[in-house]
Amino acid sequence: PGNKAVYVTRLRLMRSLGFNFVRHHSCIPHDEYLQAADEVGILVQPEAGMAYIKYWPKAHELFSKEWPNMVTAFRNHPSIWAWCMGNELFLHQLPEGEANPVANTADAATQPGKTAFTRQDALQLVERAYHQAKQLDPTRLVHTSDGGDPLCWTDIESPHAQPEKWEAFTPKPRLLHEYGNYCCSLPDFSLIPRLDGVIRPLTYERAQAYVKKHNLEAVYARLYHSSLAMRADAQKSYLEAARVNNNSGYSFWLGIDFPESPEGCWDEGILNQLWEPKPGLTDGLTDITGPTVLVTDAGIESRSFHSDEPKAVGLSVSHYGSQPLENAHVLWQLKDGETLLKQGELPAINCGLGEVKPIGDIVIPALGSDIPRFIRLQCELWQGSDRVTK
Repeated sequence: PGNKAVYVTRLRLMRSLGFNFVRHHSCIPHDEYLQAADEVGILVQPEAGMAYIKYWPKAHELFSKEWPNMVTAFRNHPSIWAWCMGNELFLHQLPEGEANPVANTADAATQPGKTAFTRQDALQLVERAYHQAKQLDPTRLVHTSDGGDPLCWTDIESPHAQPEKWEAFTPKPRLLHEYGNYCCSLPDFSLIPRLDGVIRPLTYERAQAYVKKHNLEAVYARLYHSSLAMRADAQKSYLEAARVNNNSGYSFWLGIDFPESPEGCWDEGILNQLWEPKPGLTDGLTDITGPTVLVTDAGIESRSFHSDEPKAVGLSVSHYGSQPLENAHVLWQLKDGETLLKQGELPAINCGLGEVKPIGDIVIPALGSDIPRFIRLQCELWQGSDRVTK
């Protein structure tokens, strides 16, 4: 809607959950949205409406015309952090060949045999668009492709490939593309009566019919809540992992569930389609999205272990707060439900801004249990009398 107040409310909600950046996948938000982002203080990445490469052979002329208009129209909004040309532009999939002098002109359609749009044509188009944006808005970053092939003419890397496959250009910020591995929850059928707008919730209706047809109604509530628990574990694991690698940031997939598409509804959001928190996905979220985060080297795959063996869990701190940490220490407890099994303290550390620093190992003793047990390791980082994070 063209209503700034709606976006102020929504963006403040996302800020309260610890996020400071929103990517608009192959689309450009309008002024009311950007005004709200300016006010709330959240960074925005608008993208030209180009996704993949299947549209480029026919749409590159439109892109060439609209790209400078896009930059000129919205460059006065302080919330814009980068101009992006599109999503997952896998230019290696275009045919190789010499650059076609008419491929990027209106004359292409009138010259049979000279209309093939090659990878070289695309690279020339990208280079020209990069310089256009820099001329029109010199202080802003230009992001050639969010995901997709590595490209020289970009200020930001958001790889879809391994680091050794990137082309060297200059040191650039690294933004993790569509981060989170597309982990989803099952549909919440209670939303169907409320999804009464323009887009009919066909995917939910079909899923609900499937559950009824196969006599799954008695167990579906349990399956739904189990899917949320899985999603919460994956969300925590991925967000923590992003903090310990050499990343400048990430665009987490997704902020809200994405409604109907050819693939169905993507229930991969932290919030549902009505911008409401999904059960369990926002509890304690700021402890893993905040400026200072405790992270472990124990991935999900190593969190199950034999009860007759001790388990060492490495702990680090990722610190992007306002002041360096001095003489900070970790207090930890190992619990089985409300029963305290063990507790301890790790040696104090100092940590500079923008630093990921190892703290030490917590050793979980052999528990000698005859039955499977679910135990919880709880850690708190303290500086003096102030708890920094948990």
